[in-house]
Amino acid sequence: MKVAFAADLHVREDRAALHEKLLTRLAWDIVEVRPDLVLVGGELTGRTVPHCATPKERNLLIMFLASFDCSVVVIRGNHDEPGDWDFLNKFPNVTYVERPCVLSMKGGFDVICRPWSETPEMPPGGDGAPAFLLGHAQLRGGLVRVGQPDVQVKGPVLNPEALMEATKADFG
Repeated sequence: MKVAFAADLHVREDRAALHEKLLTRLAWDIVEVRPDLVLVGGELTGRTVPHCATPKERNLLIMFLASFDCSVVVIRGNHDEPGDWDFLNKFPNVTYVERPCVLSMKGGFDVICRPWSETPEMPPGGDGAPAFLLGHAQLRGGLVRVGQPDVQVKGPVLNPEALMEATKADFG
């Protein structure tokens, strides 16, 4: 399985010509490796927190996302105005995530999504972060601590590759 990841695009109307070139090149590079999944981290447009995207900014992002024939998951960041990107869910291969969730993807794997939130929240029915993570991920091996700016953790935050080798997650 191949996963492509892009984040912090910060597309801005005042730099639309440059950003169009950059997004076209990025899309080309991603398409060239033929990923099974494209993950797009937040900070889609603008530089204010949060930023309400302009029509021009939205159109540039739509052009970028339309480049992919695989599944695309876009996860909200702190610059992304709540509700501003929900329309992306109308595209057949795009899922926009504004709340913590687990997406079961074709191919039998799950994507654990933890978008930016001003308050630490977990999906309904969970017993907190460790149960959420352990209940939905296929983890093997040692201990992993996972953190985000609004979740206090004890100890180091490990890189994503560590999740694939873990049997236990501890959010501190």
